[in-house]
Amino acid sequence: MDGLFATADPLDLHPRCPWRPLDWRWCLARLLTGPTVGFGRRWTDAWVRRAEQFVRVSARRAAPPRRRAREPDPVVAAALDLRAAGGPNRRLEVEARLLAGQGYDEVASRCGLDPEAVEAYERLFFAVLDRLGAEDFIVFSAMPGLSIGTGPPSVATLIRSFGYFGGPCVLDIILHVVGIRTAPPGSEPDAELVRLTETALAAKRLPVDEANALAVLRLGVLQAEIEAEAAASDHAVLCRPVAVPPGWYDRGAAVAGAEPVNDEVGGEPAPVAPVDRARSA
Repeated sequence: MDGLFATADPLDLHPRCPWRPLDWRWCLARLLTGPTVGFGRRWTDAWVRRAEQFVRVSARRAAPPRRRAREPDPVVAAALDLRAAGGPNRRLEVEARLLAGQGYDEVASRCGLDPEAVEAYERLFFAVLDRLGAEDFIVFSAMPGLSIGTGPPSVATLIRSFGYFGGPCVLDIILHVVGIRTAPPGSEPDAELVRLTETALAAKRLPVDEANALAVLRLGVLQAEIEAEAAASDHAVLCRPVAVPPGWYDRGAAVAGAEPVNDEVGGEPAPVAPVDRARSA
């Protein structure tokens, strides 16, 4: 049990700490079973005390037997097994679905787990459900590497990001495309949606540095303008990615400083449609 997970700095576990780790309850439980007796006792709740009892019982069972030891809490044991040996894909899916706002029962049903184990995992190792409205905290704590200047984010970080910002429907498509959870027969996304999803994942992993950060931000503004104009005339953008009209590719290339692209083979570039900023606002 000792050394299984690194224990956070004790002061990081304070309830008012802005960067308190998502597994603060487990870290605090381990701290309370160590030599610093009494430290942080006022910060505990029922799950911390339950985890603390689990750590103590597990330690007694690992010591030379003197008498019949109690069995560790099976629910905490299931959550610990998911954290330590449950497989990265299953753990990632559980975390992404929690970030998407799905409840314990729904996550358990989708992932083939017991709802109590999912609740214990969230409370002890991935405490996000009571902080989903704190966007900055969630991005900082649950999506490391998503910020500019830290290198391309991992696929796991992007999956959590799409789950948090896109919700369960978007997450189901992402999980299908990356091969973690194939959609049921008859509900698979079509080939075009799969291609667009793969493109979105690849775009999110583009390396961004000081040299091209401004161009990438400008492309983000351009994308928002495209979506606003399309949404004003077609409700389909609420259900699927935007179909880019002719001429927008030239405009995007100009923003990024690249060469224009002809919209028609062997022809001149299509004229760029003006942006109605009053409507897009």
